Amino acid sequence: MIWNIWWSFLRFVSLLDDLTVYFSIQLGRCALLSFPVLAAVLILRRGILRKKIFLKGMVWGIFLAVPFLGKLNLFYDSRWMCRLFMWWNDLCMVCRPVRYGYVLCMAVSAAVIIRKRSNLHRMLHHMEKRYICGQEVFVCEMAATPFAAGVFHPGIAVPAVMIEQFGTEELEMILFHEKTHIRLGHLWYYLLWDVIRVLLWPNFLLSI
Repeated sequence: MIWNIWWSFLRFVSLLDDLTVYFSIQLGRCALLSFPVLAAVLILRRGILRKKIFLKGMVWGIFLAVPFLGKLNLFYDSRWMCRLFMWWNDLCMVCRPVRYGYVLCMAVSAAVIIRKRSNLHRMLHHMEKRYICGQEVFVCEMAATPFAAGVFHPGIAVPAVMIEQFGTEELEMILFHEKTHIRLGHLWYYLLWDVIRVLLWPNFLLSI
């Protein structure tokens, strides 16, 4: 009985080690690739897409594909790609602290983001609720801009100072703006961006 438990534990540890090797290699490549991808996105936004408001936003969608680029055969079929990235493969396979460190930092990044989202959700639901222009909103006492938050049950927060000083037409425009964010799924995009930030955490520029 004890031998079976010990054997199962060893198999679990071996599987865990294999997973850290796999994910650290694949996602590490993607993190390295994310730097030139980010540079390309910024160049496009400041260049040919400078006056294309819709496309300037959509170009960020390129990053949805980045976490999957680590499995491309290009890393093995191309000589120059092998030279650029094979050192990372060797490092992850030989050096256990590197591969475990990558996965651990992913877990820490996820924990930080989840905590921030949880704090925002908790703060939102401690705010006073009020109906404005037929829409239920949360009244924010802090000096902040209006915002929408929440993925499954989105809500809109409006600073109290705006409610007191703005007229009906201005408040309707504010609410329309925030409802448009919700309707177009922008809150889901923010969630996906957080996932990308976790998977590609070495690229600190994605958070900045």
